[in-house]
Amino acid sequence: MEKKLVLGIAGGLALVLGTLLPIISTDLTGERSLLDFDTTYGVMMLVIAPVSMLLAVLGRYSQLLIAVVPAAGFMIATYYKFYTARSEALALASNGDVASMDVFARMVINAGTSLETVWTGWLALLIGLVCLSIAAWPAELRDARNKHQ
Repeated sequence: MEKKLVLGIAGGLALVLGTLLPIISTDLTGERSLLDFDTTYGVMMLVIAPVSMLLAVLGRYSQLLIAVVPAAGFMIATYYKFYTARSEALALASNGDVASMDVFARMVINAGTSLETVWTGWLALLIGLVCLSIAAWPAELRDARNKHQ
């Protein structure tokens, strides 16, 4: 089997695993996956994963960047959303303004210091992105080099 094909399929499978594995943990709610934490981003990752595997099977490796870019964006946005919400919740709690908090912010306050990042899901997502990037990138570089010659 071709190395790019294996990397494309492995990357897609890693994105599925990363979406389903836990990314945060609290004493109150236990471990939560990307799908639990943000359903929209989780569903989008579950759509991107089979699309990337299909592109790999069809041999369209340079088009795998179509999957890498939004997947990376969703990952960064989720990480940012989690830490921003946590910081805002802790700031509101220190001011005593609990009434204006959303559900996640209340969960953060109830969890207190037990709110932790679980790196299992994040690592699987990152491995998926790296595999897909490696499968896509050499073809892009080779095509660009051939155009200049």
